Amino acid sequence: MRQDDIRQEFNQWLEDNDYPTIKRVCMKLGINSNYMTHWRMGRRNFGEENLNKVIKHIRK
Repeated sequence: MRQDDIRQEFNQWLEDNDYPTIKRVCMKLGINSNYMTHWRMGRRNFGEENLNKVIKHIRK
């Protein structure tokens, strides 16, 4: 449930910030871009560490 909420929040953040490239966001967060793409589509879930990185990035 938490993963889905963060996915929606992340997608809203992308929209609000004029859709920056996923590769650029991933480089800043230190997350593999393929892994991020699978996470955004709901195929995989992030561990707590990566999920916290995303939360901190989109809520600052």
